[in-house]
Amino acid sequence: MSDEMIRAIGKLEGRLDSMHETSKANSDKLDAIDKRLRAVETRSATYGTVGGALAGVGISLLVAKLKGITGTGP
Repeated sequence: MSDEMIRAIGKLEGRLDSMHETSKANSDKLDAIDKRLRAVETRSATYGTVGGALAGVGISLLVAKLKGITGTGP
């Protein structure tokens, strides 16, 4: 092989190594973002469940109180 071809192959190998490093860095960033997002989604689901349960209990208590005031119901 000629020196020119060897240099061209070396350039290609260097570029490929650079692309591999960039891909690895992007993969690591994506993993970190995924981990953070999973924590946020879990917390959000927990807060939604607790909020829904509290709202349901609050409405039930309000209905019972109104029935007691108006004298309707069992």
